[in-house]
Amino acid sequence: MQLEKKKSSYLKALSTKKLKDWENYKKDRRNVKRLVTLESNCVWDQKCAEIDTYLWGRRYTEVWKFLRNVKTTYKDRSSVEIISIGEWNTYYKKVLVEDRTSFTRNEAITRETIIEGKSITVTSAEVETAVKRLKIGKAAGPGNIPAELLQNAPQMHYKMIAQLSTICINEHITPKKWKTAHITPIFQHGDRKNCDNYRAISVTSTFSRLFGRNVRDQIETE
Repeated sequence: MQLEKKKSSYLKALSTKKLKDWENYKKDRRNVKRLVTLESNCVWDQKCAEIDTYLWGRRYTEVWKFLRNVKTTYKDRSSVEIISIGEWNTYYKKVLVEDRTSFTRNEAITRETIIEGKSITVTSAEVETAVKRLKIGKAAGPGNIPAELLQNAPQMHYKMIAQLSTICINEHITPKKWKTAHITPIFQHGDRKNCDNYRAISVTSTFSRLFGRNVRDQIETE
């Protein structure tokens, strides 16, 4: 019952994208987790009671049978191999550079492109529309400014963001902070000690994603 309620609240939050619906979904999710934890604790309490009964009844064979089953359940789980921060830094310094082979293979990409034309003005209405389309409940990235904060900001903030975006687009300037991302390596296959066997998930700042939407909208309108 609780699981079905959680699924329905999740689907509703996806369709409406309202903060209140997301809060209801998170509440249902916490309730489901609590019920799962209680059920798990009940099972372990029952097994512990059985072991206690076996010991006092001198049924050592049953005790060791249960312990062997528990060991078999977990023995196939591979241990987590930890790659040090220093190794990751060295690896990404080699990969995340513009002169890497996979990046310079296409000569057209390395050429600087200069586009001349009329100046572009980003309006506060366009910023507000882009802000409303930002996904909520996502990691904020560098700066730790969640999308929910911008979606509930006053109109004055949209005007300031529009002015900043206009300057960045026309002056061909991108703030350094907007180029920064939090990278999380996700293991794929093979040797866990090999950095090449991980897929990097990068999370940029909310302002960086917003600026990207503004630039895309300007390109599409042209």
